[in-house]
Amino acid sequence: MLDATELLTDQDKRIAGMIYEERKPIIIAVNKWDLIEKDNNSVKEFTDLVKADLAFLDYAPIVTISALTGKRTLNILEQAKFINEEYHKKDNDWTIESNFGRNDSAKSSSYQKKDEQ
Repeated sequence: MLDATELLTDQDKRIAGMIYEERKPIIIAVNKWDLIEKDNNSVKEFTDLVKADLAFLDYAPIVTISALTGKRTLNILEQAKFINEEYHKKDNDWTIESNFGRNDSAKSSSYQKKDEQ
């Protein structure tokens, strides 16, 4: 979960890197969106900044939320449920790219689920 009132911190980047290295699915939640002064391009501009800083997670959905107001918090729970179900299917050739429509596999290495034992 990122704080919309701050740029990505070094700790945010470290945690994102650990999630990527462990081959875990992720949703990037941007909290405190209610505190941001917005216009028609705010979501796209902020999303572009996050994707630039976390280019290795370019497959991850980014959701703006407000824990204070509850805005879009149910959306993130629905996405998390879907991602969790897909990740835990017995099909070991599950990939982030195949489930989230990422077509540019040249940007980073394939993100496949570890074999279940």
